[in-house]
Amino acid sequence: MLNSAYNYSFKNDNKDTKENVMELTIHHDSAAKEFVTIIDGQKATLKYSVINATTWDYYSTFVPNALRGRQIGQTLIKYALNYAKSNQLKIIPSCSFVKKWIQAHPDYQSLIAE
Repeated sequence: MLNSAYNYSFKNDNKDTKENVMELTIHHDSAAKEFVTIIDGQKATLKYSVINATTWDYYSTFVPNALRGRQIGQTLIKYALNYAKSNQLKIIPSCSFVKKWIQAHPDYQSLIAE
């Protein structure tokens, strides 16, 4: 079951690329417990497990090699953290990429479960 469709546009800060703006459609697939986007037929995901009614563990972020370097993983993380915030959830950042992203973005540190 797919729900929570989300379109996200961002400016790519990498001046070496010709594409400066990319739009992603991200879905929250609650049955598979993942946030997902499909680009050029390839699936990028942020997977989670439900610890309890108010705590989720974001344990894996995956972007296929062909899609890397386009800020897709970062966009999935931001979407998933905003989802947690809007639903009053706390998260455990077991995925090292999620953990590093939160450390670089202090506004999201309040979402970490204690």
